[in-house]
Amino acid sequence: MARGSSQPIKDDVVVRGRVVANDCLGELPGAVIIDDGSAGIKVMVEAERVTDYLPLYSSVTLYCSGLYIGRQGRGVVVGARPTEDFVVDRIDKKHILDYMAVGDADDGCVPLRRTLAEIKLGDAYRYVVVEGVSVVEEEQGLAWCDRDPLTGFYQNSVRHITDGTDTLPVVVSKECVYAQEALPPHTFRCEAVVDIYEGEIALRITNHRVEQL
Repeated sequence: MARGSSQPIKDDVVVRGRVVANDCLGELPGAVIIDDGSAGIKVMVEAERVTDYLPLYSSVTLYCSGLYIGRQGRGVVVGARPTEDFVVDRIDKKHILDYMAVGDADDGCVPLRRTLAEIKLGDAYRYVVVEGVSVVEEEQGLAWCDRDPLTGFYQNSVRHITDGTDTLPVVVSKECVYAQEALPPHTFRCEAVVDIYEGEIALRITNHRVEQL
């Protein structure tokens, strides 16, 4: 359906899945990613705490009729009718439950196992786990986010992980609660969603699930 920059969804399309990324730890402000086990979709939402409406790992039924679908770079997003320069607007908090029915949360949501080499554009917004990776040597000792040298505030940052053969960027929101935490110095596994950042495939850690191996 995503033809051109933005299109209204007129058919009674329903998507059912689980919330695999949101802003509960500040990792994905202003959006949720829903994965149904075969693919993922990014839904733009306007609320101070999206997680209060759409908790992490909760089951969600998304009723798409009346929403818009658009291409954001190489990614596809769903949201409200665009009014300015964005391909879709964020769904206002007062309308979230008009378009989404929310069920119970299940912490047993299982990510798709992938190697870095296997992650392709077709995996956009999938919930994945990668194992046996480490931060590239050049970034060892850094925090997850950089600070602005003038203001001291944290900035959205990009880090890189490698399995010794392949490398992928990891995009980190300045709002995440672990922005100041040092990057892991050891080999680890991490659970993430496949995101699109500045037109390229990147990972975005979800629920701070980074475990030493």
